[in-house]
Amino acid sequence: MGKKWDERMKKARFKMLLSKEDKPVYDQIYSQMIAYLKSRGDYDPAVDNVFVDIIARAVIRIRKLDDMADIASAEKMPSFVDAIQKTYKVFDEAIEGLAASRKERLRTKDQWAMESELREAMRELMGLK
Repeated sequence: MGKKWDERMKKARFKMLLSKEDKPVYDQIYSQMIAYLKSRGDYDPAVDNVFVDIIARAVIRIRKLDDMADIASAEKMPSFVDAIQKTYKVFDEAIEGLAASRKERLRTKDQWAMESELREAMRELMGLK
């Protein structure tokens, strides 16, 4: 992944702090994702949990931004769209990182197929379809 990527993910994670209200939702998303990864095999908490954390935080932020965008004024809409796009980028990069790290362990699927499968499964689990 590289040092630059690690720094970007740490920065993204910091920007997506959780409120008390977010914690139960975060716990639910996080546990669903971990259960999914365990069911797929070769779950490694030391590697996978960092990606799962970022993905769960991004999902919560996307949902909040989307809800706020529904009631935003026309002048503020571009800001919400930009924020949602940036958060989706963090979400997608975390999915890519998770797929790449798992691919190294599983070595049975190519990275693109694993990314696609993970992205689809995580979006379905999180209701982002």
